[in-house]
Amino acid sequence: MKNVQNIFGILKGVVDKKVPELKQKKQKAQEADEKIAQFQRAIIDLQGYIERNRHDREEVMDARHDISEYEDKINSLQGFKSGIEKVKEELSSAESFYKKYKEVVHKPKINALQEEYAQLESKLSKLEDNMFACEINMDKLERSAEVYAQAENDLQKFDAEYNDLSLQAARILSEIKALEK
Repeated sequence: MKNVQNIFGILKGVVDKKVPELKQKKQKAQEADEKIAQFQRAIIDLQGYIERNRHDREEVMDARHDISEYEDKINSLQGFKSGIEKVKEELSSAESFYKKYKEVVHKPKINALQEEYAQLESKLSKLEDNMFACEINMDKLERSAEVYAQAENDLQKFDAEYNDLSLQAARILSEIKALEK
């Protein structure tokens, strides 16, 4: 199992290196889509302008020149869009890999931490019972001074141990949550 985890660790490094580049390509393709849409709207507006001003030869020539420039810009932006499906597919594969990575690498850690947490909960429960018993023995009207003193001393010990174990349990829970992300 350790070899598999090591292999997944190596693969994760490769995927981690590739994903930012893929995300950047996807972002550039989205930006190119937005600009292409803007240029296409401008071309439509210019075509309408040509229709309305078809008698003004100079204005028509300028508008056609602008249309040509917009078409050139659209053609140059098409390069960012090429291969976007492959980029999306690779990003999807990376997402699937990360899920599998969590299963293979983090799941054993999570299981061990959950087992440790369950043991701590059991100890905490026993300590709560002991603390309750100490509180019962701290009734001055019902118990002797020796029993009261012993119960008070025990309660302090149990309380300190309870606080330590509670901190450990909280730390384990936060580790589990971090690994589950």
